[in-house]
Amino acid sequence: MKKLKETPSLLLNRNEVVYELDHFGKSTPKKDDIKKQLAGNLKVNEDLIRISKVINYFGSTKIKIIADIYKKKEDLQVLIRKRKKKAEIQPVQQQQTAEKK
Repeated sequence: MKKLKETPSLLLNRNEVVYELDHFGKSTPKKDDIKKQLAGNLKVNEDLIRISKVINYFGSTKIKIIADIYKKKEDLQVLIRKRKKKAEIQPVQQQQTAEKK
C-alpha cells in the first residue's frame, strides 16, 4: 500500500487521502478489507474511515483508493447523508397523497 497524497480539510475536520494498492494474483479487495488495511496503516479506528472511491484500472493489478479520515465519529455522522430505501419512501408518499384528498 503506497500513499500518493494526503490533504487536510480543516473546515470539514478530516484528512483526504489517496492510496495505491497492488493486489497481484488476487481479486479486487472488498471495501471492508481496504478499510482494515487503511486503519492499520494510519493507526486510526475503522469507524473514522469513509472510502469515497475505489478505482480499478482494466488489465492492471493496481487500484486507487480515495478515502476520508475523520477526527471524530460525530463529524462523520453529520456529514454523511443516509439514504432511504424505496420501500420506506413509497408508503410515506402514498400517505401524503391520501391526506391531500
